[in-house]
Amino acid sequence: MVTDNMIGSLRRGWRGVKCGFRSRMGVRESNGSTGNMGKTVEKWGGSDSPEGVVVSDADQGVNKTVSLWDKSDEVYEIDGFKVYWELLEEVRDYQNQMMTNGKDELEYYASFFPEDKELSDLTGLIIGCNYGENSPVVAMAKTTALGKLIVVDIAKGLLERQAQITNRMGLNHKIEYRCMDLNTESLREKTRYDFIYSLGTIHHLETLERLFSEINDVLRKDGIFYMREYVGPSYIQFTDTQVGIVNRILAGLPEHLKKDRLGNIKNKAWRPSIEEVRAGDPSEAVRSQDIMGVVREKLDILTCNMTGGTILAPLLHGIAGNFERADAERAVLKCLIVLEQVLIETGVIPSDYVSLIARSTR
Repeated sequence: MVTDNMIGSLRRGWRGVKCGFRSRMGVRESNGSTGNMGKTVEKWGGSDSPEGVVVSDADQGVNKTVSLWDKSDEVYEIDGFKVYWELLEEVRDYQNQMMTNGKDELEYYASFFPEDKELSDLTGLIIGCNYGENSPVVAMAKTTALGKLIVVDIAKGLLERQAQITNRMGLNHKIEYRCMDLNTESLREKTRYDFIYSLGTIHHLETLERLFSEINDVLRKDGIFYMREYVGPSYIQFTDTQVGIVNRILAGLPEHLKKDRLGNIKNKAWRPSIEEVRAGDPSEAVRSQDIMGVVREKLDILTCNMTGGTILAPLLHGIAGNFERADAERAVLKCLIVLEQVLIETGVIPSDYVSLIARSTR
């Protein structure tokens, strides 16, 4: 049964749900240079495995892996200037509103557990590790509702560094870190999970059918699966409608809002070629547009909230920091948020990002 004490305990964990999504999405600076913080060595222009990363036979499908996630803040906020759209406070508020339909986030998520489920000694699985003391791993491990948490990621170095953080915080008795390539390795095992959580990782995976079949199998009948994902065009192939709307907006914005951190003026958005995207990261949005169809086939979707980003992500990338300088700039951003909402609600554009809760079909 869901009680106030359980809600209070879980709330502290679910506060981490929205943290860290940006560290899984590839970005580009407005001058066109690749800024992806991804997984494969090609995007770094090197051939040697970085220190702390062990390359196994299973890694060959994505070449040699890299684990530089601990530097993601240097990509998304450079020299104090925010280049990524989801770092802006107004955008975060917008996302929160869309993710929970304006309700208290914890009560909203907990409401999807059966009423008679005891929310204590839960076993959880996190697909994709985020780095830092404020990561979802830390937030969830701090809850008294959690008994055991397993974190899987392809990046061994990242897992090791995150394990050092949680060890210093006295949380490792609850956490098990596993280095896995989910394109080639299976989640199927004896463990059954009360909740499975994934934040911006699945759009990097190609074997979607197998992944969601396995999630369906290892999720308890009374458990829930949470996913916050980019589900837009594969390989970030923005539609003509997207690019057209963004460029019309850019044409109407004053120059001071279009300056990137180097002073260049962003006059146009663009659709990178598939070759450009793959050169930066072969796994970037490899089958993102197929994710929702596979989820519908493999799981029982309880709710799916459209969280936007179709216009704001390509529009604000590289220039996001300009929209928080003063009240006037924040007002412009709020208008852009409303515009995106209206375009999605009226069916002019889809939502490139979703927040989804599902359960097993077993």
